[in-house]
Amino acid sequence: MIEKCVIHLDKKDHFPGDQLDGSVEIHFKTGKRVKAITVILHGEGILKLESDSRIEPIIEEYIHEEVEILRSKKYNHAEREIVLVTSGAHRYKFSFNLPSNLPSTFSLKKANISYRLTAEVDIQGYLEPLYDSKTVHIDGYVDLNGLVPLSLRGPHRKTAVNDIFCVCFQMDPLSLKVEIPYGGYVPLQTIDVNCFVRNKSLLNKTKSYRKERNLQKLSVPNSAVRRGMQKVFKVPLQIPDSTEVPSLTNCRILRTHCELIVKAVLPYPHFDLIVCIPFYLGTVPLQNTPLPLPEE
Repeated sequence: MIEKCVIHLDKKDHFPGDQLDGSVEIHFKTGKRVKAITVILHGEGILKLESDSRIEPIIEEYIHEEVEILRSKKYNHAEREIVLVTSGAHRYKFSFNLPSNLPSTFSLKKANISYRLTAEVDIQGYLEPLYDSKTVHIDGYVDLNGLVPLSLRGPHRKTAVNDIFCVCFQMDPLSLKVEIPYGGYVPLQTIDVNCFVRNKSLLNKTKSYRKERNLQKLSVPNSAVRRGMQKVFKVPLQIPDSTEVPSLTNCRILRTHCELIVKAVLPYPHFDLIVCIPFYLGTVPLQNTPLPLPEE
């Protein structure tokens, strides 16, 4: 039998405000005189401003708590009672109360938020304690109904106008108007995107497309608008189930921003029309809005 300690968690994922429960399992080939078994929960955010390793990153600590699940009483400041732990396998439970404002686990190329549990078994006569470590995943919890501004419930509209001009003459404008019904969504909800294109110029708008912030792109079929015409396009956009929704309320080094981008492509040398509508991502949908639909 190999002498070791192993951390076990009662569940895989946790939310801010939850109780984190688990146990430390130790295996001894022979009886050991144990001074203490300590479990440490540490969470921090790290932001690397430069790729140069000589520049110190910004570190923000969110939690650091220790519990001693087997510690004898001290006789004085220098000594503590030794507990004899017999051979075999033993389990000792522990518990942490997670703060309700903990930022969720998040990872980017130059920034991350992570949480880790560490268990140390201090044995008399050992130069180093037995050690185990385990990553703790904190899920995001974002209730869209509690966000400010409350205008998330109403339609959100943006318009872009291209006053096309050349040296010889100026033409009537080409406009692109985009509307979404709400300002907040959760994964698997569908954004009903309404695009209104009015082409009073002498140009032919070739196509429109929308793209998500993760750089996925989807062309709208049959979206050409000839000069002197106007068209309305209604396209549903479902937010992928795999979309990560971080909760960063108590984080000062990271912010997220989501937006819907609609582009009307114009022929060269004219600039394309682009409309950007920001929206919020959450885990709890707005009240009285269609519930998320499962992916087919």
